[in-house]
Amino acid sequence: MGGTVPDQFTRPVTDAGAVPAAPVALQDDFVRDLEPGTVIGTTTPDGHRRGGADPEGVLTVRDGVLRIRPLAEPGWGRASLAYGPFRRRAGLAMAVHVLNADNGSAPYRLGSFHRRVGRWLLGSGETPVLRRIALLPRRWRCEPLPRRLLRWVRALKTTVTAEQLGGNLAVGWFAAERPANPAEEGGAWVVRGAGPDNAHLLCRCAGRPVPVDSRFPNMPMQYIVVLREQGAAYYLSSARDVAGAAPFPMMRPVAIDPSGHAEELWAGLHQSAVCEIGFSGDTQVHGVRVADVADLAVWYGTAQAADGLTGAGDLAGTLAETGGLWTGSPGAFRRTARGCVPSGTGPVLLTPFVPSGLIRAVVEAAGRSGAVTLVWRAVDAGNCWQLRLEEGRCSLEVRSAGTVRMLCAVQGRGLTPGRAVDVQVMDDGCRIQVVLDGEELSELATDGTLLAEGCGVGLAAEGPAVEGRDPPLVRQFEAHPRAVPIPAALRLTAPWSDAGSRKVVEELFTGPPRDDLDGYDSGGAGGGAGGGAGGRLVWRKLTGIDRIALDGTGGARVMAGPDRPVRRRLAYGIDWAHPELADLSAVIRPPEAEGDEECRGRAGLIFWQDPDNYLMVNSWLDNSHSGGFKHCGAVSSFFHLNGFEDIYDAAWTNVGDGIRPGRPVTLRVVSDGDRYRVHVDGRAVLYRRLSDIYPGFPGLTIRRVGILANWEWGHDTGSRFLSFTAGTRDAAGSGRT
Repeated sequence: MGGTVPDQFTRPVTDAGAVPAAPVALQDDFVRDLEPGTVIGTTTPDGHRRGGADPEGVLTVRDGVLRIRPLAEPGWGRASLAYGPFRRRAGLAMAVHVLNADNGSAPYRLGSFHRRVGRWLLGSGETPVLRRIALLPRRWRCEPLPRRLLRWVRALKTTVTAEQLGGNLAVGWFAAERPANPAEEGGAWVVRGAGPDNAHLLCRCAGRPVPVDSRFPNMPMQYIVVLREQGAAYYLSSARDVAGAAPFPMMRPVAIDPSGHAEELWAGLHQSAVCEIGFSGDTQVHGVRVADVADLAVWYGTAQAADGLTGAGDLAGTLAETGGLWTGSPGAFRRTARGCVPSGTGPVLLTPFVPSGLIRAVVEAAGRSGAVTLVWRAVDAGNCWQLRLEEGRCSLEVRSAGTVRMLCAVQGRGLTPGRAVDVQVMDDGCRIQVVLDGEELSELATDGTLLAEGCGVGLAAEGPAVEGRDPPLVRQFEAHPRAVPIPAALRLTAPWSDAGSRKVVEELFTGPPRDDLDGYDSGGAGGGAGGGAGGRLVWRKLTGIDRIALDGTGGARVMAGPDRPVRRRLAYGIDWAHPELADLSAVIRPPEAEGDEECRGRAGLIFWQDPDNYLMVNSWLDNSHSGGFKHCGAVSSFFHLNGFEDIYDAAWTNVGDGIRPGRPVTLRVVSDGDRYRVHVDGRAVLYRRLSDIYPGFPGLTIRRVGILANWEWGHDTGSRFLSFTAGTRDAAGSGRT
């Protein structure tokens, strides 16, 4: 423990030789447009070659964004971007800002080409087929029609499976420019389609995929991977309200890969499948950075409390390498040249200023070994969470007022004589995961906010070694905050985060029963938002032949049932005087069904410019499906522009049981007429930009907002709107940005 004296406020000065005299600085913001198929082999403005693979010519650059179009043939090595090679060194980091076309992307086999083309021509059924054909020349195009038809033809004979690929996107460090299977190599983030749960986000640790998010939404993400002398550290950032990620400009320390020692590495982004079941959409890469970050060149990176635990003497009362003074039971642990060992009883803790979200240590059992315990969320010695490791067993426990309560245990995993085990605890404040040697112990995964604000971390001992058992050896202890600032050299474009700061409409649909919402005046509840006489809020039918009616109990119900669904799209709206932004929310109760009755929910929100131009976002629930989708919820967005609606340009995200029959759910959509962001019960799950989907689209001028019972391969059978609210920016912040 040489060098400067560390504490909670300072870090030890690193060896100047560990950081190159001329730090690498790769910055690719895709400032020059490039035609499809011409990206590979070009150079960045700072002279770095863009490597990778693009045999189908799906990579293109437009408007400062690298775009990856859907592949006609799924597989690795068909759409990738790589930079390098770089020499491994601690603190060398890469960051990539990506909006995947669909995190649920996977290969699929098309059953009938003719049926698919027929469905595309028919669309949602809102516009007669001959009229749709006449509108084809003036429609906004997401993907050239010949290219789409080619993909559908190729999908008739697809034999590649999602299981063979292991994922649709991999971002990180690789030992080759074009690895054979990036989902199984290198230090990388991996996105894998997960059907009803949309997608799984994983990171590779000790050669295994570690689950990070089991319901990964379709939101822009900033993936950051920082190299260590061996292995790497993973960080994640996104917009606010994205589960599992820290809000920009912060990043969440997620996991540590203790393996990986290749000296020559490539920073890469690799894609094997783009979009689901033949839909159109581009993966968007908004920027890439590679830089030496001197502050992260220390072995513990962003840890707020860390100690190699080597040395001599009692651990209690000594300074950690960072995080201050070890306090607690004297004699509980003693330092040795190879790490610390239990020598007494009780906890020894470090107390940083904020709770820790990633705790890691290496525990080695030389022979038949006693137990050792990792401690976190500690308020004091008697109140904490702990992971107890012993030979052949580990258990997750909560200590409350000094009493230990075991939550769950795993037999056959724990300490093994003659082996060292890498132990990690991932804790985002709501969910706890335990990872041993790169394998998540799913039996120990648990949700819990008890003591979530406890800041103490450390170790606990159960007494000196007994005869016939050697004390376990603990080394390389590190605890990272739940969020840390993104280093300036890695900071990319901020995600769009506009939201309504001023509520101007609050509609509870109160009043006596009414057969049709059309013409309903809530008596000024709009606070002037509607722009009508006296600022009154008057609902008007925008489209449809069926009805939404007031039921007299504080709700507006889609007048339909399992045997008589809505016949066409149905929407009602109010005038909107704030075209620069609308932040809409509706509490929706999806329909229920009894027995074998069909239950289909399609209730949502609409942003209306005129009868030819509007954006729709709806919930989705449909028990006519089989398998996992029978009880799966989703949110979907459709675009009716220039009078034409291409249903295979729709964007959606599955939310598993986040939407269920009969259970109220809050659907929120924020839009400025171009960008839109969707939330389900407070969690951001979907983001898109119309001008990204349709190049050159100028955006909608939002003139009306309202509620919707949409078509999505079927119609609504009786959803109920319990409330509707709308907000916008404060007057001082008005104006399109």
